[in-house]
Amino acid sequence: MPLIIYHAIVAQSSWVVLWILINSNSRNSFFSHLVDVLGPDDFLATVCMLLIDKVANRVIRQNADEVQGSVALPISILQHYSNPVQISVSRTIIVAPLWTLLTFPSGAYRAFEGKSASG
Repeated sequence: MPLIIYHAIVAQSSWVVLWILINSNSRNSFFSHLVDVLGPDDFLATVCMLLIDKVANRVIRQNADEVQGSVALPISILQHYSNPVQISVSRTIIVAPLWTLLTFPSGAYRAFEGKSASG
């Protein structure tokens, strides 16, 4: 995997720049192709979670119709793949945060309060 693509996905500032540079009509094709190149088994969940994270602050204040529009891109990318891949990615997206809450309940609670887990 080219190092520049890895840094674009992992680094939040690069992710924002990448998001801004891509025309809104081309985003679906671009991110689908990106996942195809990187491998859906390893990167589909990551790309979908980053796209959801990009709109998370906006989604909190939206009604149901607006939320559907905000999460349309990650859902559209997810629908390009077979059912077993979709189920695996959905499980990763849903179970990973829940596992963190169940495994580290005091640390997760403090994170929601905006405090560090150590004190």
